[in-house]
Amino acid sequence: MINRNCRFHLQGLIFFFWLSCVIACTPGCKKSSDSSNTPETAATVVLLSTDMNADGTINKSGLQKIETESGASSLAVSFARTRLTDAGLNQLAKFRNLRRVQALGSPLSPEAIEKFKTAVPEVVIIK
Repeated sequence: MINRNCRFHLQGLIFFFWLSCVIACTPGCKKSSDSSNTPETAATVVLLSTDMNADGTINKSGLQKIETESGASSLAVSFARTRLTDAGLNQLAKFRNLRRVQALGSPLSPEAIEKFKTAVPEVVIIK
C-alpha cells in the first residue's frame, strides 16, 4: 500500500514538474510583428459639458484632458451629453494619433468631417 501511494505521488510530482517546464518555456503572444519592444497603448478621453464652451468648441480644461493622454499610440475622444461643432472638431486636428471621435447627436457638417479626415486620415467619426 505504501509503494502505491509513493508511486502515485511521484507520478503527480513528475507531471507537475513537466507542466511547469512547458508553461515556463512557452513564448507569450506577440500581437505585433514589429521588432520594437514598445507596447501599444490606447487611451480614451471622455469630455463632458464642463469641458465644452457654449458654442460647441472644447475649452481649456477639455483640451488639457486630451493633451494628458496624447502620448498614447492610439487616442479616442468621446463627447458625453454634449455637442461638438465643426469648430470644435477642427480643434482636434492637431492630435495625429486620434483614431476615434464619438460625438453622437452633434451637428457636424460633412465638409468639416472630410476636412478633418484629410488632416487625420485614420480617424473614425461617429455622430
